[in-house]
Amino acid sequence: LHAQAQRLGRIVEDLSLLSAAQAGGVGLHPRPVDLTELATEAVGSARPMLEASGLTAEVGGVPDLLVEADPGRLHQCIGNLLTNAARHCRTGDHVRVTALREGPWAVVTVADDGPGIAPEDLPHIFERRWRGNVDVGGSGIGLSIVKELIEAHGGQVSATSRSGAGTSIELHLPL
Repeated sequence: LHAQAQRLGRIVEDLSLLSAAQAGGVGLHPRPVDLTELATEAVGSARPMLEASGLTAEVGGVPDLLVEADPGRLHQCIGNLLTNAARHCRTGDHVRVTALREGPWAVVTVADDGPGIAPEDLPHIFERRWRGNVDVGGSGIGLSIVKELIEAHGGQVSATSRSGAGTSIELHLPL
């Protein structure tokens, strides 16, 4: 009962955050953030969960990749992506998180070599409460939250996937 109550509490918090983000009322506290450091911290925080799911993880990137952003919200975004990898990947799969410069963008990529997303499902993954044809738990709003938070930072989110060959989600933030 306690675990279920905590899970429901997190869902209510997530729905509240998503509603605020969509209404433009999410409170961001921007400051200079090194995305490679933040990605390293996020992977470190998620490592026990990833290992419990039988996944290995690595992180890399360029040093001093600074953006003006809310570090707590970006950590949450990367954490949501890692949680999805833990839910959807298979034992033995690998997750890579990288932070690189691409033109005017700083790009954090969370990529896995898991089962991938069916082509017909890929356009819907950032929709609220959309969970596809799999029953792996979760509220179906994690990727919606990621999208809204990244857009609140003036960024963009994209995803590529091939069924059976992994998924890659990119968070583009202005430099």
